[in-house]
Amino acid sequence: MGRITNNRTEVYQEITGQMIAMIEASTRPWSKSWNGSTAPNVSLPSNGAPYRGINSLTLWIAAMTKC
Repeated sequence: MGRITNNRTEVYQEITGQMIAMIEASTRPWSKSWNGSTAPNVSLPSNGAPYRGINSLTLWIAAMTKC
């Protein structure tokens, strides 16, 4: 159980670090460039269920860094 907790903590730290780097690299003042009601809802291709939690953040960061 300890190893799973460590891996999860490392993933959260990595995602947090990426988000901070993106915020620091952006222009100021920051403003939300999207409307929450129109935000993309990415779903699993196998069953159509929406991604949840850290999976959503990981996908958004990956998409933003490729633009």
